[in-house]
Amino acid sequence: MISIVATIANLSHLQSEILLRICNVNKIGNELIIEYKTINKGSSAIWMCQILSVRSSLECEIEVDGKDKFVKIRRAGFRVPKGVDLDQPIVGKYVKIGKGETYHSRLRLDLPLKEINPFYPYGRFADHTKTCMADRLIFEVGIIREELKGNIYKDSSGNSFALVNCTRIEKHPELIISETIKNVRLPCLKLKTENRETILKELLMDRKHRRH
Repeated sequence: MISIVATIANLSHLQSEILLRICNVNKIGNELIIEYKTINKGSSAIWMCQILSVRSSLECEIEVDGKDKFVKIRRAGFRVPKGVDLDQPIVGKYVKIGKGETYHSRLRLDLPLKEINPFYPYGRFADHTKTCMADRLIFEVGIIREELKGNIYKDSSGNSFALVNCTRIEKHPELIISETIKNVRLPCLKLKTENRETILKELLMDRKHRRH
């Protein structure tokens, strides 16, 4: 049985000539399904982030804020923290949306929503999560507006997609478009540790020790 769990406010967000429209936010059992479409009203093709890391098949980052009671779901290129040396580049998948075209997307997530960020050592803190209820859902999508060359492929549906290195995103930041959905009641799991800088420092120290 499908139950709508959100009242969608400000369905459309127009930034430059790109329209992001969230069509449905539904809950089926213990699964959250977000359906949205991206409309390219510009004069040239754009590229939309679909998978953050093709190696791990990670589709999004999730940030939970228990104090302000919101959850942020981000489908955009990785922001590598300063001081973090990657063992290998993180490569994301970006789908092409041609001039005047509309691309429909669906994201399925398990409930409760858990914080997802590969740069925090969640393994050691897996048993130290606490439950909170989010009243707002912030949804972000990364868009590359420049033409991409090389590493262009076709999926089984005939759609073009590109594999993009995260270092490219650092040098040429994406356009981030977002929607805020109010009046949601989404169960979330977040880390008890509120000081993320402390967690990140521990992660960096661990990586330095492994290199020596």
